[in-house]
Amino acid sequence: MVYKSQEQQIRFNTPAALGTDSTLSAKSATTVNIPVRRGDVIIAATDGLFDNLFVNDILQVVTRALRQRPLLGCAQTQEERAAEADRLSQHLIEAALSAAKHPTKRGPFAAQSEKVGYKFEGGKMDDVTCVVGIVGCD
Repeated sequence: MVYKSQEQQIRFNTPAALGTDSTLSAKSATTVNIPVRRGDVIIAATDGLFDNLFVNDILQVVTRALRQRPLLGCAQTQEERAAEADRLSQHLIEAALSAAKHPTKRGPFAAQSEKVGYKFEGGKMDDVTCVVGIVGCD
């Protein structure tokens, strides 16, 4: 993993969000410039993914999926990369939902809860949105 953004929240268990019901403005958004290389996998997701899967869990899901079907780099068309990105996204969503339903799994949300004085066991049911991009040659 090359880069992971900092968690952005208003207070514990209240993620910072931009939208019609938000008190935050678009100027509150964080922007970063990160150099990428062909074959890099970019994951953007809601807290439903990151509250239930540690970074190592996410890397394992991606690694396992890529072992089943490695990226072909420049040989891939844009459509093939898009299909592969969709497949990776589905694997991540399924892993997050599985962890969310687990009654005793100690995930990132449980770890953060403990740090602020709450006891929380199991996964955290939440919406999970995950967008994956794969950097190509073009």
